[in-house]
Amino acid sequence: MMMTSSSPSCPSSSPSKVHMDGDLLLSLALAKQWSELLTELNEFQNEPKEDLTEEKETSSSSCQEEEGEREERRDASSSSSSSSQSSDSTESPLFITEVETGNTIAHLAAMDGSIEVLKLLLSLTKEKQDEKGEKNKPDLKREEQEEKNTRPHASSVKTFPISELLRKKNSSNRSPLSTCEGEITRLERKLEEKSSRPRKAEEVFKLEKKLKALREARKWLLQNAYSPVERLFYGEGTFEEMYEEFAHNVDALREGLEFYNGVPYPFLCVEENDRRKIRWIALQKFSSEENLNSSTSTVKEGGKPSQTRAAISSPLELRDNQGNTLLHLVHFEVDVGDEEEEDVEEEGSDYEDEEESALHKRKQRELSSKKNKNSQCRNQREDGEPSSCEKTDTPWPSEVDVSEDEEEVLSSITPTAVKALTESDKDTLKTLRCLLRYPQVRRLINEKNDYGETPSHYIVADAPSGDAAMAALVILVRSGADLNIQDLQGRTVLMAFCEAHGDGPWVKWCLTPKKEGGGGADENMKDLEGRKLEYYIKMGEDGDSDDDDEEDDDEWQDEEDEEDATDEKS
Repeated sequence: MMMTSSSPSCPSSSPSKVHMDGDLLLSLALAKQWSELLTELNEFQNEPKEDLTEEKETSSSSCQEEEGEREERRDASSSSSSSSQSSDSTESPLFITEVETGNTIAHLAAMDGSIEVLKLLLSLTKEKQDEKGEKNKPDLKREEQEEKNTRPHASSVKTFPISELLRKKNSSNRSPLSTCEGEITRLERKLEEKSSRPRKAEEVFKLEKKLKALREARKWLLQNAYSPVERLFYGEGTFEEMYEEFAHNVDALREGLEFYNGVPYPFLCVEENDRRKIRWIALQKFSSEENLNSSTSTVKEGGKPSQTRAAISSPLELRDNQGNTLLHLVHFEVDVGDEEEEDVEEEGSDYEDEEESALHKRKQRELSSKKNKNSQCRNQREDGEPSSCEKTDTPWPSEVDVSEDEEEVLSSITPTAVKALTESDKDTLKTLRCLLRYPQVRRLINEKNDYGETPSHYIVADAPSGDAAMAALVILVRSGADLNIQDLQGRTVLMAFCEAHGDGPWVKWCLTPKKEGGGGADENMKDLEGRKLEYYIKMGEDGDSDDDDEEDDDEWQDEEDEEDATDEKS
């Protein structure tokens, strides 16, 4: 077996001290010899901390016998192991990886549901992180302060302490958590197949036992290697879980997901149209200490400093890494039809990119969780037992808080437009109306993101139809939205509207003065290229024509293929 790292030797001055052999540890993990692996890790953990960074020395004669025994154990386990390599990012043997897959010991332990190994790995890596943190403490403080002064968005606040090893990606860009989830999916399908056929009860029992261990490992990883926001993102994300995560640490709501454009958790609630969560979040306040740390800072738009954003006290005032407010993230769902079902079928066929897989799984959980939403705490209240959420001093939103008056939300929209809206569109409009009830949000209605776009720019472009966009715009205008604000390209809201949806009754409404019940848009405004509204109307119409032409081309191509096939047969 080829190894890229040499075997460690015992220092001559301290023959009793133990040095971890990364190749041996990986071999034991690949062979699933978890008890032997735990023995090796425990021996190493009991040594003084200086052993973590102690330099290798020449072996003495007293250590040769011990080293020989280790070599024999390694050779005995090597039959199940391929070549390994040390990680470039750290000298610790805990980070040694298998060449073919890039899996670490943590990946292998997670895939087998070995929580005890994961716990010990976390303990060892935390010790090393703490040691490095003490050495670099002054520099870290200065860097954090500089970051806070330059980045006002969600990710500029302090991050949750995590273990690098338990989050390390393998060659397929998958973390130990992701590999654990992949194994759970595989065994669930295997168990389903066996359950549908007459099999020995012993086989089913073994699968169920293994699944239980994997699910416990997944839960442990979420609790110990991920931040509160990430736990909700990768987990089920129910109201009760959100409440448990943030009831005693509201400041954690600031934390954002980097691979999801730095979006904090309240933004995800808006995308999910979960108004119950939004109402609870609206009751929360950030601590004065965190508020001081996120002091005023200059925001750049188009590479030039343009405005200063003050410190915030409410989660409703958060922004993501692109400067978007909660209103920017009001999202219309689009029915993807059979495409979503195809994605579900292909999900377990191979390991996908972890970020895309996480987003897909989250969407699937959203669809299923809506059916059972809030049932647990409701049942507890019906039984007369206080739910876990009611045991704190934080107010618990009642069922009345979740209800919405649909007539109030849609009263200002024309009957024709209302008929064209889907139930999903109406749900999104209720979320928009819910947000605009809060003064902290209404103050942001004309705020720009880093591209100069207001929430109105964003929402009309995201809407699946012109009718849905107009319905949202009516609500926004009645709450103070200005349709004549221009983005960095000089586009007004009406220009962005027509670019996405072309001509329609919304143009007339937008151009009607506000005092007459319209949007108050200026027809004569020009973008930075000197183009007026007519250009964007034509662009939207041409876009629709291009789509029709593509459909016609596809039909023509299908007919031509059928003719060719007929000619070949004849």
